[in-house]
Amino acid sequence: RNAGRGGPGQIWEWVIGLVRENLPDTEYALKRLSGSGEFASPGTILCLHGILDNHQSMATIGERARIKFNASNVHSYAFPWPAGAETAGTQLALLLAPYRDRLKNVTVIGYSQGVLVARYALERLGATASIKECVLAVGPNWGSNWAAPLDFLFNISKIWLNDSFACSPFAVNV
Repeated sequence: RNAGRGGPGQIWEWVIGLVRENLPDTEYALKRLSGSGEFASPGTILCLHGILDNHQSMATIGERARIKFNASNVHSYAFPWPAGAETAGTQLALLLAPYRDRLKNVTVIGYSQGVLVARYALERLGATASIKECVLAVGPNWGSNWAAPLDFLFNISKIWLNDSFACSPFAVNV
């Protein structure tokens, strides 16, 4: 009936496809997205994703941050978002512990649930020993019954923004 007109059925097929592409990670790990340096070498960016995403979903933002901050490599924290921010934050703190003396080389970038994960690991568990800096965006810092639906809408808008604009989101002055 709606052939060629993009009716509701096609929209839901697109949404389901988006969710399938962003199935949650099943492990807790630091994974390289770009660059050649090891984690915590000078100029390391560490990206933390949100709900309905996985470590690969931060590739575009990580690459733009690498250029903006003149960084040497980008890593992303893989974590199963359904497990929650407290569990993911605890695991992140454990993964960062061996690098404690070199965290001054790391810029953390998180959005949505990734903000909560970063804050839990860095503030509550003391992993901030010497983190260079943090860029945290769209985090439900006070909690929200709407966090999951709003994160879903943010993901849709993120895709649109990344496809529509060539400029870096970090170049915007708010």
